[in-house]
Amino acid sequence: MKLHRFYNKSFTESSLDIELDDLQSNHLKRALRLHESDEVEVFNGSGLYANFVIKELGRTNVRLALNSKINQSPKAPHKISSLLPILKKDSLTFMIQKIVEIGMHEIILYKPRNIDQSVAKKDLQKIVNKLEEVVISACKQSGNNYLPKIRLFPNLEEALNMKNAHNINIIAFDFSGKGTFLQSDISESEQIIISGPESGFSDDELKLLNFHNVNIRLLGKNILRAETAAIVGATLLQNYLGEL
Repeated sequence: MKLHRFYNKSFTESSLDIELDDLQSNHLKRALRLHESDEVEVFNGSGLYANFVIKELGRTNVRLALNSKINQSPKAPHKISSLLPILKKDSLTFMIQKIVEIGMHEIILYKPRNIDQSVAKKDLQKIVNKLEEVVISACKQSGNNYLPKIRLFPNLEEALNMKNAHNINIIAFDFSGKGTFLQSDISESEQIIISGPESGFSDDELKLLNFHNVNIRLLGKNILRAETAAIVGATLLQNYLGEL
């Protein structure tokens, strides 16, 4: 039987017992209705995982006791990042959830020029902070023991400048692309895939991609939603690399 999984960032190789935070404790007690002596799996987001038993169900917290060997998950052989636009809330949440399940080393968010006006004036950092819960939930569900980093940039240019390095292979998906995304587009270096917002990249953003020598490719003949394009691109890349 598959054990319920919980995240605890303070869990280390020397941990004999741990205490779950409020969010994880509430989920264990109220949603899953687990009991003392029940066994669960805990991961720390940096590759460590082990089985614990519920030692104490307090009013506001839950304590767990180590019940197995502490293991270290191997790191993925390829470093893959997704450079993604800020979308409307539901679309953004869905996109991030699926990207994490597929497996990404890092998620880099940027405010696109053609941002949807329903989110244009919102506090984007607050949105990103809430996405951390989405990332944790997706890691719990998918069995991924490495929590991808999330970073936010005010525009595509600053995000690209941060990642501008000769040994990084960058691929963007857009209808202006020359040819379909193929396995031959992938190198042995670090990979970054970029997708645009609902209205597509602006002219300035396309010029910026060309300036940075980004390979612009098609994902097929059909028009995909912004969140779908990001998920399809990540899936194809992981499949080409043999990691799906």
